[in-house]
Amino acid sequence: MQLKNIGYFPRGYAAFRANYAQQGKISEQYIEEVEYKTSTLSSMMEPLIIIFLGIIVGVILIAMYLPLFQMSNSFQ
Repeated sequence: MQLKNIGYFPRGYAAFRANYAQQGKISEQYIEEVEYKTSTLSSMMEPLIIIFLGIIVGVILIAMYLPLFQMSNSFQ
């Protein structure tokens, strides 16, 4: 049974295994591809994480200050 027929492995893995099995460079190139994909994914997620944390901080600030503003309006 060939790896490309299984469907469990990533597309590129079967090609890497076929091309570099005899040279012993499977792990090097696969590691480089995984590092590239993880760095790309993390650089794409950074702005989303910053926006998400900003929303959380904003909600906490509103939850803290809204009762104070309501209380100050009740004294007038």
